[in-house]
Amino acid sequence: MIQVGIIGGAGYTAGELIRLLLNHPKAVINFVYSTSSAGRLLSAIHQDLLGETSIQFSDQINPNIDVLFLCLGHGNSKAFLEAHEFSSCTKIIDMSHDFRLKASANFTSSEIFELATEETTIQEVSPDLISSDTDGDGISDLDDKCPNVAGLKALMGCP
Repeated sequence: MIQVGIIGGAGYTAGELIRLLLNHPKAVINFVYSTSSAGRLLSAIHQDLLGETSIQFSDQINPNIDVLFLCLGHGNSKAFLEAHEFSSCTKIIDMSHDFRLKASANFTSSEIFELATEETTIQEVSPDLISSDTDGDGISDLDDKCPNVAGLKALMGCP
């Protein structure tokens, strides 16, 4: 089972994430961190979870989880990660905009490596592939599953 941790568990995004993860066949919620609701049942804040789980909010984190979701307010994820350490194997997914790239951003391979931390492993990518959009649908060929045919972003570039 995939061990999952959630930071900022009292917000709307975390509530929806918790609801999805409770029903995921390969994931188990290890902790839901919230300094404002520590010790309370998740359903005390997320009333749609009443009867679904007996998990309580925690003020403790487990740094050895498989996946960490950051559901903090914009601008807080970066500060949280600077103050806390997680296993180098932990995959971190930020649900705020703290680590998003600008839509129009074009980076060279060397710039991508400069953005990465020492613990991060990045697959080397050709700079041409990062900024090219062969089919002109607004989706970089790097992210486009159908790079030669214009498609929808919701379908990963496929028609």
